[in-house]
Amino acid sequence: MNIKVLAAMAGILFFSCSAFAECILSEPPQEERPYKLNLSEAECRLVRYSGGNVVTIFVNYPSMEVVRERALDGSLVIFRLVYISKSTFDQDAIFKGQQLLSVKDGVEFYKVGSRIIRRFIGGDGGVTTVSDGPYARVASHFFNYEIEVRYQYTLKHENIKTMDNFAIRFLNKITVE
Repeated sequence: MNIKVLAAMAGILFFSCSAFAECILSEPPQEERPYKLNLSEAECRLVRYSGGNVVTIFVNYPSMEVVRERALDGSLVIFRLVYISKSTFDQDAIFKGQQLLSVKDGVEFYKVGSRIIRRFIGGDGGVTTVSDGPYARVASHFFNYEIEVRYQYTLKHENIKTMDNFAIRFLNKITVE
């Protein structure tokens, strides 16, 4: 093999390996559960983390590009990842004592207070809840049984299962096992 081909192959290998690295977010007393995200260094700098157990990521839809923080618009999904304790967290507590109004296409509809909350099982088997605010939908999805993902997007996106599948694909892309 000639030198130019070897140099090109080495460059491609180097850049493909360095393009994505672990983006580790933690603070000293909680280092036993740091967030380990499969993001480039540039993307990692765009993640909002101020310590504790919440990480906020701004993502373009549908490209999955991590972007700078900005006001919610039709192409933005805001993700908040929150570690939960499986032993004490009850994902169905909000529905206890509430009457199921209807079920349509696998989505359960509940009236909780003055809101209608939809509940369904996502494509990965995690429970998802969705409610509508005045300008945005707010969803919560249980991912990998230790992370609750809260995400929001504009009302323009009407198919809640499509948006949940987007959330699952994005999380599968960025999470490190």
